[in-house]
Amino acid sequence: MRIFVTVGTTAFDELVEFVDNCPFFDEHEVTIQFGPSKYIPKNRKAFSFEKNIEAYYQSSDFVITHGGAGSIYKLLEMSLPICAIPNLERIDDHQLDICQHLSNKEHLLFAKDISKIPDCIQSFIDGKIELKPFKKDSFFCAKEIADYLLG
Repeated sequence: MRIFVTVGTTAFDELVEFVDNCPFFDEHEVTIQFGPSKYIPKNRKAFSFEKNIEAYYQSSDFVITHGGAGSIYKLLEMSLPICAIPNLERIDDHQLDICQHLSNKEHLLFAKDISKIPDCIQSFIDGKIELKPFKKDSFFCAKEIADYLLG
């Protein structure tokens, strides 16, 4: 399985180091986007940033992502199976909230504990977990906002 790992634009050394050193990933083709993390992967293909990251998304069978809203919603809109891990070193718990909410709706796998990532992926591979498609709701309220602001 081709697995892509992304931390977006923030450091998430714990996730990067775990995937780089976990034996579970030895049987998969893994590429890690490690952003500004201090830990540089030694055992997997890796890069810090890429202008065309969507090409990596599209060529993956599965994506492990930090809990950032931008990354999560982009991946869901692309209908990719993902396991989201909140970066609890961020200022608040917004990543945890997003991951829990979308996991409860069965749109993604959620691993609050990084060590559970292999179990999540294996359950998906074995067909024990089926993710529901994500449907983006359109938001077109420009007229209502303009009417409100302009009176």
